[in-house]
Amino acid sequence: MMISKSVLDWLLAGDPSIRWQTLRDLTGANPKTVESERRKAVRSGWAARLLSLQDQGGRWAGGLYTPKWKSTTYTMLLLRDLGVPGDDPKIRQACKQLLEKGFYSDGGINYSFSMNCGETCVTGMVLSILSCFEYRDDRVRLLAEHLLKEQMPDGGWNCQRHRGATHGRNRGRTDDALFVSTQVALRRPAGAGLFSGFRRKTGSTGLGGNRTRPEEAVKERHLAAAEPAFRENIFRAGENRKTEPLEYASCAQGASMV
Repeated sequence: MMISKSVLDWLLAGDPSIRWQTLRDLTGANPKTVESERRKAVRSGWAARLLSLQDQGGRWAGGLYTPKWKSTTYTMLLLRDLGVPGDDPKIRQACKQLLEKGFYSDGGINYSFSMNCGETCVTGMVLSILSCFEYRDDRVRLLAEHLLKEQMPDGGWNCQRHRGATHGRNRGRTDDALFVSTQVALRRPAGAGLFSGFRRKTGSTGLGGNRTRPEEAVKERHLAAAEPAFRENIFRAGENRKTEPLEYASCAQGASMV
């Protein structure tokens, strides 16, 4: 990829969370240099500011999923994308809160008192957070298994399945649940894939000593089957809103099969 020096200089002059990804993706810097820059995000800039706002209980805005956009779940999604290392104590504390307070009997995540099952979108978000930050707990595997069980016959996901939804692809209707659920289930954050936290150099999952290979744990055939549904939902969402599909396709940046 060709990029002008002026643009590159502009990126490198930005926040640490921008610099480390620029070094990794655009300059070919060695891994030690990239990691050193990445860890600066904890000490200064956007990520450091967000970390400073965490309360003593390990949450943001006093809640796990609400208030939306600034609660613990959404703040952790942003910190994940900014590249905060998973060994940061505040990250570990928040991961524990998300799992301990939300793990439901069916293997999903449920922060709502109005539901009697795991919520697909939220389960996907929390699984992405925990796996990216390499949080070790046997229940992380159960979240992955739950999400795979919730996959619809057409390859997509739908957070309204518990209310009778029977498909995961948007068949020309305005149904954001289809697009969001499938996008969340598959999204690949900066620096890691949805299930990349399972990978280790040894080939283990790193979860409670379980040595099963990642391919068996993830069941990649499920993810491969989801790709058509994901891409269809992107463009259907754009058509239904009478906007350019590329606005929605932008949400797919970094989304791919593991």
